[in-house]
Parts: sequence; structure tokens; C-alpha cells
Amino acid sequence: MRVPLIVHHPGVMKPGEVSDTLVSLIDLGPTVLSLTGTTVPYHMQGQPYLGE
Repeated sequence: MRVPLIVHHPGVMKPGEVSDTLVSLIDLGPTVLSLTGTTVPYHMQGQPYLGE
């Protein structure tokens, strides 16, 4: 199953850019927390998509 995800992150992704990188939904929480500068709790599963 493929589920599209639309992301708006100026300065990082260009308009119309497509990424074929495999990302699990479990990574979404840590990614959003990381983008907002919030520390990802140690007990939270998943990894920030941006590798932070």
C-alpha cells in the first residue's frame, strides 16, 4: 500500500519535488518534533526523516 504525503518546507524542498525515499508512518512524529526544535522523547519509536 502506498499513501501519499504532502509536505511544505520552504528552503528544503523545491515546489514539485518528489522523493521516492521509503518512510514509515512511525517516523512522522519524530520528524515533526525535530523540525519544530522539540527534543524527541527517548521512548518514542521512529527516526526523524531528515536524519536529525
